[in-house]
Amino acid sequence: MIEKNQKSISLSVVIPTRNRCISLNKTIQHFINAYFKSESFRPIEICVVDNFSEDNTETVVREYQKIYPFIKYARQNTPYESPEGALGGAIKKANGNLVWIFGDDDEPLLNCFSNLSNHLDEATDFYLLNSVIRAPSGQQVSNFGSNEKSKFYIRAVNLWLDYGFTSATAAFSSLLFRKRYFSENLIEDFRKVSELYAHSVSLCAMFYNCTAKLVAEPMYIYNAVTAQEEEIKLKKYYWDKKVPADYSFSAGLLLMLLKAAKICGIKSSRLLCSREVQISKSTWERVDTKTISFITSNSQSYKKKLKLTKLIIFNRHHWALFLTYYFCKHFKH
Repeated sequence: MIEKNQKSISLSVVIPTRNRCISLNKTIQHFINAYFKSESFRPIEICVVDNFSEDNTETVVREYQKIYPFIKYARQNTPYESPEGALGGAIKKANGNLVWIFGDDDEPLLNCFSNLSNHLDEATDFYLLNSVIRAPSGQQVSNFGSNEKSKFYIRAVNLWLDYGFTSATAAFSSLLFRKRYFSENLIEDFRKVSELYAHSVSLCAMFYNCTAKLVAEPMYIYNAVTAQEEEIKLKKYYWDKKVPADYSFSAGLLLMLLKAAKICGIKSSRLLCSREVQISKSTWERVDTKTISFITSNSQSYKKKLKLTKLIIFNRHHWALFLTYYFCKHFKH
């Protein structure tokens, strides 16, 4: 267990946010409650990094700062269009040697800091934290499953092989890591390929040869939206960027994994055959699959739409999707 006064490990909770002051206010209050509930370990700061919000975000945080000195407010140096884009700039604002990324609409559990103190140590560089997923109906399920046990990895790449890139390691609030291994340049390189999942794939490339730990004990509540709500949001985002919505789920993800495999020095087929630990948004039950199956399913979906609309392939994203379909069709597991 880490003692409160142990200075060798310091934790920054970093909350990237944009125009969500109502949910952010609730998240900060949950963290304040957790801060004072813990007697064994407390973060040195809870840092809200504002991505040029146009609502009352700054006012909300400044009011908390007047009472709680461990609450920090910082502003991005440049505006970003997506949470993934804002991640690198947000982490630069952290002062701790460990960084816990946290979503501005998630809820830390009351005992999260006390429970974290049982897992944080000098030997581990990356932590994947479990969560409780709260469905829109109010139903709650464990993200990794109730039978999952905490485990240590000598090489972090094996954690990604066990838990994939599109769900477990894609949730911001599940990511806690040693700041010195984080590379803003590398995440930007992956973002040039595709926005979605750029953080989960690039973190694998950054930490692949470091140590890692799966923390099976839930640390927060993830407030899920329906699959339909998520689809509407993504379609609008990609429509504005003139990128097919299927691109990030298939071709973009495939290209990033090929890039990550080269950096990690392993066969691309190993990353493509990673196990994806997911929760179905229709049944809210755990459904495990493989990354290549996820990519294949989405490339097939694109091919069907292409056939129905007789869409002319007019840019590199469409060409990449078209080629991904045939790559998956001939991929040998």
